[in-house]
Amino acid sequence: MLSLLFTAAWIYQGVFRLLAPTVERFRGLGLVVSVAILAYLLRGTLFYPVGRLVRLAVRERRRIFTLRRSAVIALVIALLVAPWTIRMPVMVDADFVMVPGQRVEVRAQTAGFLDRVLVREGDAVKAGQPLAVLRNPDLDLELRVVEAELDKLDARLAELHRGARREVIALAQSQLATAQAARSRHAQRAARVTLLADSGLGTGTDAASAVGSAAVSRSLASAAQWQLASLEAGARPEDIAAAERALLTIRSPIDGVVATKHLEDRRYARLERGDSFTEIHDVGAFVAEIPLSVGAPLAELAAGDEIELRSLGAPGEAIHCAIARLRDTVHAPNGRDGRDDRDPISRAALDAGTGEIVAVTTAFATPIGRAGMIGHARLYGRRRSLAYAKLYLPLERVFRVELWGLM
Repeated sequence: MLSLLFTAAWIYQGVFRLLAPTVERFRGLGLVVSVAILAYLLRGTLFYPVGRLVRLAVRERRRIFTLRRSAVIALVIALLVAPWTIRMPVMVDADFVMVPGQRVEVRAQTAGFLDRVLVREGDAVKAGQPLAVLRNPDLDLELRVVEAELDKLDARLAELHRGARREVIALAQSQLATAQAARSRHAQRAARVTLLADSGLGTGTDAASAVGSAAVSRSLASAAQWQLASLEAGARPEDIAAAERALLTIRSPIDGVVATKHLEDRRYARLERGDSFTEIHDVGAFVAEIPLSVGAPLAELAAGDEIELRSLGAPGEAIHCAIARLRDTVHAPNGRDGRDDRDPISRAALDAGTGEIVAVTTAFATPIGRAGMIGHARLYGRRRSLAYAKLYLPLERVFRVELWGLM
């Protein structure tokens, strides 16, 4: 029994741990080298019996190598060699859930109360389409004050106001020109006094004073330039009020479908700036999330590998895509990952498997696609030999993981 166990361990270490990767990497040459190494290692226990068998086969070749026996021997040799020469991808099977390719959370751009909700769950919207209108009493009061002031101003007063702006800008331009001239004058004086001080014809105090005056002039010129730019680009109060009023309308940033339930129930609720109002799903393209089991050969998978999807709702339609990335799930305190498990799509993705790694596919368009659709995925990993994929990897998992875990 001990001899059998020792022989099995030796065959595993020699054949599978050392020679199988050699054959996998160098293919035909690796197979020849591996056979030569085995023959050398087993020369004492293999050569003599094999030599006697060969001599017997040569002596009795007419009786042994009949047509039928020769065909059987050739078939056995082919069955032993072919698995190391046939190339195929390492396949990983798992379940998947289909999710929208893009999910955008729409947030309030300013504070206010939800005055009107213009959409409901499942509505198709376009980019820029209004979704809701907020009401801000403070802003309404400010707008009424501005509108009242504008109503009091007639065409003459508006013209005078614009003229005053031109006068202010002209004054700022004059101040900028004066500051720039002073900057040039002080810079020239600083350079001249510094040169005299370096030549021994002036004092260091005068040079330092001149350099300081030049720096002050530069600062004043920069301030005048900034003031002029602000006046030229400045907005009138009524323009600012109109822009703030436009922020009260919440708009969709993308084309898609409203995915939040019971929006109408939130009417009259107060939203602060940055608060979430709804979520828009772009259903023009989907991605699949594929939770992988802990026993999957993850080392054989990489971004760009081909994936074939078949949904339970349409098993006859195959969807072809690729791995976009592999990500780890992030555990939340309740034992699930970081996504909100109140979302049915996220909950389906979490329940689709028990693995710690999730393969996310590239985006794909399909007429049969629906958010939350589930099915079976087949991932085609790195191309390996048939023996490596179907024999070496499973044995490695048994010996290097499962049996090792029992020790």
